Amino acid sequence: MNIHALILAAGFSRRMGRFKPLLVLNGKTVLARCVESFRQAGITDIAVVTGHRHQEVAEACAQLGVIWIYNPDHAQGMFSSLLAGLQALSDQAHAFFLLPVDIALVRSWTVRQTALHFEEHKPLVAYPSFLDQRGHPPLLSTQLIEAIREYSGHGGLRRLLQGFEDQALDATTFDRNALLDMDHPEDLVRAEQRAANLDRLDREEAWALIQDVHPISEAGLAHGLAVARTAEALAVALNRSGCNVDVELAYVCGLVHDLAKGQPRHEEAGGKMLSDMGLDQMAPIVAAHRDLSLAKNQPLTAKEVVYLADKLTRGSQRVSVRERFQDKLDQFSHDHRAVAAISRRLNNALAVQARMETILACSVLDVVPDL
Repeated sequence: MNIHALILAAGFSRRMGRFKPLLVLNGKTVLARCVESFRQAGITDIAVVTGHRHQEVAEACAQLGVIWIYNPDHAQGMFSSLLAGLQALSDQAHAFFLLPVDIALVRSWTVRQTALHFEEHKPLVAYPSFLDQRGHPPLLSTQLIEAIREYSGHGGLRRLLQGFEDQALDATTFDRNALLDMDHPEDLVRAEQRAANLDRLDREEAWALIQDVHPISEAGLAHGLAVARTAEALAVALNRSGCNVDVELAYVCGLVHDLAKGQPRHEEAGGKMLSDMGLDQMAPIVAAHRDLSLAKNQPLTAKEVVYLADKLTRGSQRVSVRERFQDKLDQFSHDHRAVAAISRRLNNALAVQARMETILACSVLDVVPDL
């Protein structure tokens, strides 16, 4: 389908006190981040609606290689910018995304998935939805253009779309950023932090991934939670002993590490899934959770912590590393090659455990919780 995108950047930014489209978040302007999100999702027909400080935004659009449409009525509010932006849609467009410029951190995966859901189900409007809350950018069918142009604007687009609720679709995402705008100066602190971590999930996003987007079994959820808690405890203890392990990264990777359970080489498949989602901090950790080797002077990171946490957890129960591997050794006792491979992986796990215990000056089982 031919899908366009409209970015609304005509407002005064009064509540922020600074001009939002050209604010810089982690090295990129807010406007550039909006454009990038669409382009990475494969949307190439992008237009920006300008208004306040038009010349500056127009120059930024030229540098970004996108077209702009000036809204002379921008003081009348966002609906007027939507009306102006409709001029940028080609006759061949089937639908268009609508994104206020201050919702700048939506992941490209969310845009892609919303478009895929739209193409499959062909609603009049599709909304990204995080934990049952609708967010941005909605994807509107061009069949709505006539209704938009005829509408008074009272209550904005949201009020208009309430009349088409029976032809609306929620596209589930793990992306909290679909809900996060920047209205006030304090919102910038949060936005800066999240801009620096678009390639990883927070805890609620990780739960949304494995419960709503790619659901796993109840047993899988219980195991993931047990591994996450164990990884968190190990990371905290190691940090108290002088290490620098990312505790939150260890937790969320532990939670989702079996995302692709049931697929061949599920650890690699899970890493590939996360990489395709743009979650590049998490992908290599999940991809390595089945087996890894530790060089002599290699520092411990979230990767080793999640790996060992998985080996200390059977189902949702805490076990020793040897107990965890004994099941496999018993299962394949008739197969000498399999026993050799399992024994090699057991020795790798014991080596990682020994490194941690040297740092902790105690058994790893002394610092992980009873599950």
